[in-house]
Formats: sequence, C-alpha cells, structure tokens
Amino acid sequence: MLPADSQVNVVHDVVARDHYQGLLAYLFTAADNLFPYETLIARGHEQVLETKPNTACLSEMRAGTAFAHRSNLELWRACETSRGYIQR
Repeated sequence: MLPADSQVNVVHDVVARDHYQGLLAYLFTAADNLFPYETLIARGHEQVLETKPNTACLSEMRAGTAFAHRSNLELWRACETSRGYIQR
C-alpha cells in the first residue's frame, strides 16, 4: 500500500508486546500522519484485530469496519445476510 521507501512513525499503546512476544504498534506515515491499517479496514481488506488493553485507535478502526460493511466492500461481500444466505 505504501511505496517501499516510505517513512513511518511507530507508536506504541499500553502494552508493547503480545503474549507471543510479537510487537504491538500502530504505524503512521511520517509525511502526512495517515494510518494505513485504518485505510485497509475501510476498504474491506482487513478486519479489526483488538488486542486489549491497546485501544487507542479502536474507534477509528471500528468506524472503518462499519463503513466497509455498509458499503459491502471486499471481504464483506461474502457475509451472511439477514435472509440467511451468502451474497456473491
């Protein structure tokens, strides 16, 4: 999504590593402070991964999920509907 030479800022929340010792951080573009993960979610390419207590960006990510779901984008195209069948 970003050019190979893009500069990013790494921002930690409450906990820096998960129980597998994986790094937990938010990445923002250095040039314009965009949050690429939120963009991927809003386009329907990703789902929100909640890792409590790290919730600093949760409202933005949930808003992106709601937009993608309402707009029937990408992964949301194949979700069950209220009629009980899968949309294709």
